[in-house]
Amino acid sequence: MEVFLEFARIAVWPAVTVYALLTFKSSIISALEKVVELNLGGEKGLRLKLNAVQKAIGQESEGGGNEAEKKILRNVILSLPDDDFMFLDELSKRPIESRYVPRKGSELRHLYSLADHGIFKQHGIGEFSLTEIGRHVIESIQ
Repeated sequence: MEVFLEFARIAVWPAVTVYALLTFKSSIISALEKVVELNLGGEKGLRLKLNAVQKAIGQESEGGGNEAEKKILRNVILSLPDDDFMFLDELSKRPIESRYVPRKGSELRHLYSLADHGIFKQHGIGEFSLTEIGRHVIESIQ
């Protein structure tokens, strides 16, 4: 009898866990899908990055760029956080002056992050300009 009680005590937690997983299966799957979508920026962010990489490599091959430049550009595009890349996508649809001053605080956060990735160079507080790599990335997005 004592062995049975010990077995029951040990088997209760796995049984409760399996029951909870089966009961809340759809909720758990839905929550995990949302987490993955937030981390990956959804399909749109990933698709835009892949299109930009293909276009950038195509532009570099037409312009006579070497393999090292293509790899650097590809790595920069793919290493950008999705929300920053989506910001660049929005930014590529506007004319960019030689110096860019953000319109909102959320843009400033993106610009600081993009400056860390070498896309923008910071000039003073809240004033940025595109680097050469940044120009190539913007051209590949357009």
